[in-house]
Amino acid sequence: MAVEITEQIDLSEATVFFRRVGLLSDQPPTIFVDRDGVINCNRPEHVLSWQDFQFEEGALEALCRLRTAGYQVIVITNQAAIERGLVSAAQIDALHDQMLDEIERHGGRVDAVLCCPHSPEARCVCRKPAPGLLLQAAQQFEVQLGQSWFIGDYLTDVQAGLSAGCKPLLVLTGRGQTALETWQQSTASQTIDLPVKRNLLEAVKFVLLNERVLA
Repeated sequence: MAVEITEQIDLSEATVFFRRVGLLSDQPPTIFVDRDGVINCNRPEHVLSWQDFQFEEGALEALCRLRTAGYQVIVITNQAAIERGLVSAAQIDALHDQMLDEIERHGGRVDAVLCCPHSPEARCVCRKPAPGLLLQAAQQFEVQLGQSWFIGDYLTDVQAGLSAGCKPLLVLTGRGQTALETWQQSTASQTIDLPVKRNLLEAVKFVLLNERVLA
């Protein structure tokens, strides 16, 4: 069920917000994308620096295709390592800076990165599966959530997308296979259509084809 936004949501103390390029002003369609396991490969001990960062196969091409198609891309990521003291917010910003440089060098673009720095124990409003960062993006950038997709590799991404009224899409990279098995055993799978694709590139191809058919 979509969450209606009835008042301004203040996440200023609850999020690390990194923005590199200006968002387009004519309200283009938006794709929300999880970071770890979707754009870059997961690591059990966290991705704490650029040396730890490795793009998933096809991710750079996928982001290039979205830019060519005129989509606005916003990354939504949980980074509990910040609160746990394993890395600073400034270091995560620096990592994202390098990530965006590399994406742009390959012809793509990410318009904004919204990051929750809290651990699950904090029970904050911005950590997925809570939809706080999606609602923040909707307010800040005039995103039409009902027309937007959220591509992720875990059920927390699916839950956050559904709670915000987005269309969720699961990829099998990262933790995706485990997430799919859990989803298939849930009651929600009986009533909710969840597209599942091999990776970000296949997910983007599906979105672009689906939107073209519906246009």
